[in-house]
Amino acid sequence: MIDKWNQKRLVEGLEPWNPRTIYHLRGVPDEEIDIFIDTPRLLPGGTA
Repeated sequence: MIDKWNQKRLVEGLEPWNPRTIYHLRGVPDEEIDIFIDTPRLLPGGTA
Protein backbone atom coordinates (compact mmCIF):
# COMPACT_ATOMS: atom_id res chain seq x y z
CA MET A 1 0.00 0.00 0.00
CA ILE A 2 2.81 2.42 0.79
CA ASP A 3 4.08 2.03 -2.79
CA LYS A 4 0.69 3.17 -4.13
CA TRP A 5 0.68 6.11 -1.70
CA ASN A 6 4.19 7.11 -2.79
CA GLN A 7 3.22 6.94 -6.48
CA LYS A 8 0.24 9.19 -5.77
CA ARG A 9 2.39 11.59 -3.75
CA LEU A 10 4.88 11.87 -6.62
CA VAL A 11 2.07 12.57 -9.12
CA GLU A 12 0.81 15.31 -6.78
CA GLY A 13 4.28 16.83 -6.55
CA LEU A 14 4.82 15.71 -2.95
CA GLU A 15 7.86 14.05 -1.46
CA PRO A 16 7.43 10.26 -1.10
CA TRP A 17 7.47 8.66 2.33
CA ASN A 18 10.97 7.48 3.25
CA PRO A 19 11.06 4.72 5.91
CA ARG A 20 14.62 5.75 6.83
CA THR A 21 13.39 9.22 7.88
CA ILE A 22 12.20 9.59 11.47
CA TYR A 23 8.39 9.88 11.75
CA HIS A 24 7.80 8.80 8.14
CA LEU A 25 5.59 5.81 7.37
CA ARG A 26 7.12 2.37 7.37
CA GLY A 27 5.25 0.15 4.98
CA VAL A 28 4.28 -3.42 5.70
CA PRO A 29 3.37 -5.58 2.70
CA ASP A 30 -0.34 -6.43 2.71
CA GLU A 31 0.55 -10.14 2.56
CA GLU A 32 2.22 -9.88 5.98
CA ILE A 33 -0.88 -8.49 7.70
CA ASP A 34 -3.09 -11.30 8.96
CA ILE A 35 -5.89 -10.57 11.41
CA PHE A 36 -9.18 -12.21 12.33
CA ILE A 37 -12.01 -10.44 14.13
CA ASP A 38 -14.68 -12.59 15.77
CA THR A 39 -17.61 -10.33 14.84
CA PRO A 40 -20.44 -12.47 16.31
CA ARG A 41 -18.99 -11.83 19.77
CA LEU A 42 -19.04 -8.09 19.08
CA LEU A 43 -22.72 -8.09 18.10
CA PRO A 44 -24.47 -10.64 20.31
CA GLY A 45 -27.88 -11.60 18.93
CA GLY A 46 -27.36 -9.71 15.69
CA THR A 47 -25.79 -10.20 12.34
CA ALA A 48 -23.15 -8.14 10.64
